[in-house]
Amino acid sequence: SYIVIGKSDSETMQKIKLFMAAYGIVDIKMRMLNIGELKRITGLPTGYVLYGSKSDQKKFIGNAVPTYTVKAMVEAFERNLPLVN
Repeated sequence: SYIVIGKSDSETMQKIKLFMAAYGIVDIKMRMLNIGELKRITGLPTGYVLYGSKSDQKKFIGNAVPTYTVKAMVEAFERNLPLVN
């Protein structure tokens, strides 16, 4: 199959279609991320086990604070707060 670049396609759409053609991407479909993908994005360890339904697990991940965010905050505090004796 191939990608058709139409005359009515915007410049941005033409660039997207050229990129897709160059890298062999046939179509783009939207889908929900699965639990494993969500855990990785949030920075949870690979072996981290979540319990409950998929909905419960997604809620837990959505309410979690990514570890790299907390690390960045602590490092910023360390650099910017005066030392207290």
